[in-house]
Amino acid sequence: MLFEVRRKHVTIKLSDHNLLNAIVRGEETQGLWLTPGEDTSIPEFPGGVQEPIIFVPFNQMVWLVTSSARPPEM
Repeated sequence: MLFEVRRKHVTIKLSDHNLLNAIVRGEETQGLWLTPGEDTSIPEFPGGVQEPIIFVPFNQMVWLVTSSARPPEM
């Protein structure tokens, strides 16, 4: 993963079969915003985002981070 931190926003590039080359942009007080493109510019967030975005609350982030890892042991 590549982390790029600018002010309160973080960009995470994931390499996953479901999120291949996706960019995850995080607003540290809310959750993550998923964008499908390779645009590395960070506009006034999130209002300036022109492309489709998906919001992932922090309570779902554990799944997002571990989705490409092996399943947890029961």
